[in-house]
Amino acid sequence: MTKEMGKTLGESKGEIAKAVGEGRATADRAGTPIGEVLPSQIAGTVSYTFRRPRGVVLGINPWNFPFSTPLRKAILALLYGNAIIQKPATISPGPLLMMRDIASDFFPKGLFDVVVGGGAIGQSLCEHQDINAVSFTGSVDVGRKVAIAAVSHFAEVSLELGGKNPVIVNDSLNLDAALDQITAAGFAVCGQRCTAISRVIVPKIWKFKSSKALQSAQMQSNRRTAQRTVHKWDHFQAILNSMM
Repeated sequence: MTKEMGKTLGESKGEIAKAVGEGRATADRAGTPIGEVLPSQIAGTVSYTFRRPRGVVLGINPWNFPFSTPLRKAILALLYGNAIIQKPATISPGPLLMMRDIASDFFPKGLFDVVVGGGAIGQSLCEHQDINAVSFTGSVDVGRKVAIAAVSHFAEVSLELGGKNPVIVNDSLNLDAALDQITAAGFAVCGQRCTAISRVIVPKIWKFKSSKALQSAQMQSNRRTAQRTVHKWDHFQAILNSMM
């Protein structure tokens, strides 16, 4: 992961640990009942709902979390009786390919598959009539194309897209501590994640202090830890432009 997409080794290890924890928590809930028992207007009858597997799920994954995102999609699909085809980002396929190799030792053939390729392959998979559901994590522009392709044959679609994430600081008892948390939330993975803080909203009286404190906190963070890598040159340019 670190070699492919530039996270520090500490961030890569943290992603794996968090993903495994999420997976165990999800698996623990798999045995809980799902569905509802509903009141009936007819004496002696019971009305209820239940859930059934959808069939084949397609997972399309981003480059910035190449282990945790596909693992999250895979566990949910498999626990509830589906097969899954995963497509990694072309620049960081390694973790998902390793996941596939491990899965092949435990699952029947075809239950967990990986397809590596660019946008054309993703488009073809989304349009395929045998795909019953699509889970996509990525940009808004690509997500729109995924939705159109999947809906063309009435596949269920789940989209996790990029956002513009604000944080509101209001009457903080410890402004410095709050700003430290904001710095961590904004600059982890060099800000290259959909949940990164990109706007800070504070009362006017705190504007100057907050701005200076955030700049100082980021400089201290860079000195304390290995400098993170911005994966692509255009990402680096975007960060520079946002600071001007």
